[in-house]
Amino acid sequence: MFNLSEKVKHYFYQPKHVGTLDITQPNIFMVEITTPDGYTHMQLFVEIEHNLIKDIKFKILGCPSAIACLSFIAEYLLGKPILECKKITAEFLIKELELSKERYSVAGLVEDLTQKIL
Repeated sequence: MFNLSEKVKHYFYQPKHVGTLDITQPNIFMVEITTPDGYTHMQLFVEIEHNLIKDIKFKILGCPSAIACLSFIAEYLLGKPILECKKITAEFLIKELELSKERYSVAGLVEDLTQKIL
């Protein structure tokens, strides 16, 4: 079993910003990514107003670490400039959430997902 840091447990057990936003609205965007094996599927919904992330929601099918990463990202990005997405890297997530080596690939997926917002 993978080792879960206290930070991963926190964001996994207490996820915020779960859900969707109405993508028919002109200032709301949805990006998604799925692993080739189909075991992880992530969707990120972002409302952008005046180059700021006004609202953010996510849906995910994945492991606890993946859920924790998206929960953290949603909380981190809310209210920040859209260009803040550039700072979201796998290394940033690994450090912030103290991810175990077995979950480094999850951090890479979340990095790819957030870069799609730009």
